[in-house]
Amino acid sequence: MQQSRVAAETSDTVLILDEIGQASDRDVGDIVYSLSNEAGKQRANQRGGARSAYTWRTLFLSTGECTLEDKQNDAGKKTMAGQKTRLANIPAAPEGGFGLFDALHGFEDGGALSNALRRAVHRYHGTAAVAFLARIASERASDEAGLRQWIDERRKAFAAEHASGAGSQAQSVAGRFALVACAGELAARYGVLPWHEGEAMNAAAACFKAWLAENGGGEAFEEQAALEQVSAFVAAHGDSRFQVISVDGSVEANADSRLAVSNRAGFRWLRNGAVECFGVIPTAFTQEVCKGINARRALDILAKAGHLILSKSGKRKVSKRVPGYGNPFSLYLISPTILA
Repeated sequence: MQQSRVAAETSDTVLILDEIGQASDRDVGDIVYSLSNEAGKQRANQRGGARSAYTWRTLFLSTGECTLEDKQNDAGKKTMAGQKTRLANIPAAPEGGFGLFDALHGFEDGGALSNALRRAVHRYHGTAAVAFLARIASERASDEAGLRQWIDERRKAFAAEHASGAGSQAQSVAGRFALVACAGELAARYGVLPWHEGEAMNAAAACFKAWLAENGGGEAFEEQAALEQVSAFVAAHGDSRFQVISVDGSVEANADSRLAVSNRAGFRWLRNGAVECFGVIPTAFTQEVCKGINARRALDILAKAGHLILSKSGKRKVSKRVPGYGNPFSLYLISPTILA
């Protein structure tokens, strides 16, 4: 209820989430989804009727050093692709170095610059926003179509230059960066900020590129996360939970190796000491390897990435004989390239 009220109060502006590290580990992911939905839950009033739900349209930003993924990990929860898209992590110094303090702007050192910024914030806090809103409201009233066209053209140009070929989720994030850049360019044009033309666009581009580099270069989050999860499972349990089968060994030499495997997840075939493939038992794949994600979707992603070995007929489950067992096993064969 409180977060909906706060979001509604900042509608059409920006909501700053201060110190996300102090938020509940279990609730922070839901808060991100809730803020993105742009509407609160409908509740009953004192007379039992439906109370008007809060609605909003706002960008939100976390100033905390702790990432959403850090918080989710602390709670033992998986960060979903939608959450990572809605709350994009941006490095404090996207181009390396000291970030803000790379240029001292005539001050003696970083401390002097920091003190000057602090004094300026205390003196001017809130005034830039009021001046900006007054100017953009006036321009919208006189030429809304022209203003929209100006913004749309720059958002499209930003996406074409910096997110071309990226997935839909990266395109969505690029759109928000571009919108912020447009606001900065307008603020400079209105004289609200002492920036030159193009500065806001360049700054937003630097931040977006840093975000893109940290998120697989724009590869869909679901795909990246699924590949990482399967790779992590195989790396962690490849030696302990996969029974060794020597491709060029005798049946007798391998028949008793199953006794040393506890809680078996599958088999690994070796040729001349190198892993040829991992054969994962379907139930283990669904319940453990793909815990928290869609197993069928994970198979699609593995096949697309070339890490899933298909049968001769193109099926995903492969019938494979194992020394010491009568009937063949139906397995998902994962290439060792998943560990590369």
